Amino acid sequence: MMKSISLFIILAMAFGFSACNQSENNNKQEQTESETQPLSMKEMVDQYAVIDLKADLSKLSENQRKMIGELIEAAKIVDNIFWKQAYGNKNELFAKIKDTDTTRFVEINYGPWDRLSGNKSFVNKIGKKPLGANFYPKDIKYFPFIQLPFQDKLSMYTLLARNENRELYTTPYHEAYKEEIAQIIDHMQKAADLAKSQAFKDYLLKRIKALQTDDYYESDAAWVDMSDNLVDHFLYLKGAYEASVMVKDVDWTNKFSSYLSFLPDLQKELPVEDAYKSQKMGVNSGIVVYDILYNGGYSNAGPKNIALTRPTDGKIQMEKGTKKLQFKNVTEAKFQKILYPIAELLMDSSQLKNVKSNSFFENNLFFE
Repeated sequence: MMKSISLFIILAMAFGFSACNQSENNNKQEQTESETQPLSMKEMVDQYAVIDLKADLSKLSENQRKMIGELIEAAKIVDNIFWKQAYGNKNELFAKIKDTDTTRFVEINYGPWDRLSGNKSFVNKIGKKPLGANFYPKDIKYFPFIQLPFQDKLSMYTLLARNENRELYTTPYHEAYKEEIAQIIDHMQKAADLAKSQAFKDYLLKRIKALQTDDYYESDAAWVDMSDNLVDHFLYLKGAYEASVMVKDVDWTNKFSSYLSFLPDLQKELPVEDAYKSQKMGVNSGIVVYDILYNGGYSNAGPKNIALTRPTDGKIQMEKGTKKLQFKNVTEAKFQKILYPIAELLMDSSQLKNVKSNSFFENNLFFE
């Protein structure tokens, strides 16, 4: 069974063409005209393409399909938390907007600031995006901040705010989002009850505990250790909430897993001093190919990733390793919507048969 999911994929490449016989003045004039003619709201929305992401669910059991549903519901709640972090009350924001295109662009950017244009505001009467988004008071300054006595002010899991008397205070995430976290935990517990993979069940239960304490070390470590699960759910809460529900592409994952054994020999041949070769390559690291089913929160804001390395916690990376996540269906979508159309413009038609999506996917993987 092929499941189709709509997702916005960024078309983020632009090309300029200049005739050789144009004068410098003409070039300057064209550049000035381009700079003084901002995109319409519809054109801004059209920078993104709506595509169907497809994933093969035929190998999943009935329990696993039910589990996907629970994890997607959890990710939707994560999405709501991210709105609070990125902007604030989204309902109040949408109430101010009257046209469909602006509403859609706000949805894509999770706020009234264009993520492709340095967070420039595109909604009237809304100024610049605060440097600290909604994690800090808008009026906080650097020196007053570093002089604050709170021990957790630098924590990645706390909010800084002002009370009615304008006094600053901190709140840990698990208290600030207590209601939403309770709902997330409910869905994750149901998913854990359905899980047949003991490693995946262990990860979900440890992630539940992490949500209640803001201590993610054990659950991050458990996620790195997982290998036998077909369904995956990465709930990442370092600074900004995000969640992804994924299905493993076993064939592509197995194809690339063999490359890890070559990493130590490749490192030995690097033209650098031995001091830079001390890291043990490939230990507890893995290349895992997934099809994305749902992105929520930060992972869904603006442009979409075709690959990630997780976790980003340096301690986990040194002690346990990482996973290189390759998103096959997102890569295929970007190939169809970005790369191949560019190839049609720039390449001789006789060579287009050599422009293949698998080659594009493998090239990105080797970069990672």
